[in-house]
Amino acid sequence: MFSWKSAVGPARKRKNQKFGLPEFLHICSLLDAEPIITLPYGIDAKQDAADLVEYLNAPEDSGSPGGKTDWAAIRRTDGHARPWTVRWFEYGNETYNTNISGQEYIRSYLQTKAAMTSVDGSIMLGAQLRSSGNPADKWNHDIVSGSNGQIDFGILHIYLPVLPGSARNSVNGNTVALAALSVDARLDEILATTRHILSIHGTTDTPPLIVSEFNGNYGHNDPIPYRFTLFNAIHNVDMLRIMLRPEYGVAMSNYWLFANSHWGMVWTEQDETTAISKQSDQLMYELVNRHIGNEIVDHRIAADRFEFSGGLDIPPRLSRPENPNLHKASTTAAERKGGHRWKLKPSLTRGFRQSLDNGVVTIHFDGKSDPNYRHAYATIAAEPDTHYRVSVKIRAVDIAGGKVGIAVGSARGWQHDYYQSNAIDVSGTTNGWSTVSADYYTGADNRNFRITARRVSGHGNLSGTVYFGDISVQKVGLGLGPVRSVTAITTRDGATGEIHALAINKHMDREVTLTIDILDSSEYSVSSIESLTGTSPFATNIEVDQPDNVRVTKTRLDEALPGRIQVLLPPMSLTGITFEHRP
Repeated sequence: MFSWKSAVGPARKRKNQKFGLPEFLHICSLLDAEPIITLPYGIDAKQDAADLVEYLNAPEDSGSPGGKTDWAAIRRTDGHARPWTVRWFEYGNETYNTNISGQEYIRSYLQTKAAMTSVDGSIMLGAQLRSSGNPADKWNHDIVSGSNGQIDFGILHIYLPVLPGSARNSVNGNTVALAALSVDARLDEILATTRHILSIHGTTDTPPLIVSEFNGNYGHNDPIPYRFTLFNAIHNVDMLRIMLRPEYGVAMSNYWLFANSHWGMVWTEQDETTAISKQSDQLMYELVNRHIGNEIVDHRIAADRFEFSGGLDIPPRLSRPENPNLHKASTTAAERKGGHRWKLKPSLTRGFRQSLDNGVVTIHFDGKSDPNYRHAYATIAAEPDTHYRVSVKIRAVDIAGGKVGIAVGSARGWQHDYYQSNAIDVSGTTNGWSTVSADYYTGADNRNFRITARRVSGHGNLSGTVYFGDISVQKVGLGLGPVRSVTAITTRDGATGEIHALAINKHMDREVTLTIDILDSSEYSVSSIESLTGTSPFATNIEVDQPDNVRVTKTRLDEALPGRIQVLLPPMSLTGITFEHRP
């Protein structure tokens, strides 16, 4: 929230905040939804954060010591005398994408949390963690290790796959869809790694995770608005499937975003003359809500698999044996190899001087230019379909105006597969040498990949000095294996005893017969089956004259036998099945 104090008080006095904080909280109350409020980063914002907690949660008669504004009284004038008892707060919004370092962020976090808990000790403040590149990189370690166990929950924003704007018209739509449908194993890795970092640096109780934003990362409208498509909704429910796994401790996940806007789940023309149409993700969530319980039920599923060659920040998914110990690989001398050598590209670009001495690259940025530095690199011999972790020593002195780090990608250039993993970042002055790292998965025909030292964020004049030193490469394990074509979420309603199944068919153009074995058919019978489907995987409902290209339809049983049913899953679909419990 940019300035919450301008969003409270009489609406007539709010110039640009007619829908403000009281209105937001009132809607949350009507929907029985748990509000989560994002606070701005900054040392100067800690008093504002404490005042916000007073407005939200202080008793009506608490007064205001020291002659300060009585924020609980203002809440009463806004029509809510009783405390709102808001518990969840996020500190900052993707602060890792700014020039702030992890050490600066966590210091500010701890000061702000102290100010907030002095008003209400029951609030929970979340810290921003990064999921891109390698979640085990420097930012996350700095945040968690510097928190003294004070992180109440970790915040992740996960946007996968990533289609760069520069590539939007050169990547085939089928590739975009296949990348989206292949996200699950990468999401598994992100959540497992992040959870591990929280456990090794945290207290005895590992704090939960909140994925407060997730979606596919394709915000442009051409060649088509992928964010509104049927395949994107199928991809998002498959992400929900992974986030529901209890071992990852995800307390909350939020699709970005509901409102009628560029990313909205509902849509109307900006002139507001046309009816609101429900987009694919809105229909998906409605179907999920009708076919989900409050207890996870274990299930086993057998289905064929398909391959994806890799791209758009999604590793290759090739037909090699899956590695169940991928996240448990140890680091031994045999697995980790050093001795890789930096090379320099000649450059006439102004704004920096570079040199290479005794294996160390030194770059001086003069602070007078906006350089796109990417002129030191190393090429690494590799095996196909293999997971590597690259680590580089970096030392920074007075870096300002941006961040520096490494990027790992195809040696044939980023346009070959539009897949690279950034390990960001350092800014300011490091305390000696720091290690940054990135994960990279080679494809079926990869025999090498490239590490590039570069400026990774910021625009404008860049100043300071950075040193890139030793490179080491760890072979972590095999690739992630092919994609399962049919996945499922199974749950039970503790109150009614109903069993629910949500079956996902990822096949772009092939229907699938799903056979379900019922353990005790005398106690359960099918009460409802329906499917989210469409005219094609790329269908949307934004066309005014065709608002039902994506729709939910009733689905019939293909066959029912004692102890077994068969359901026909349409191509690219989500099917909800509810089994009624018979006493």
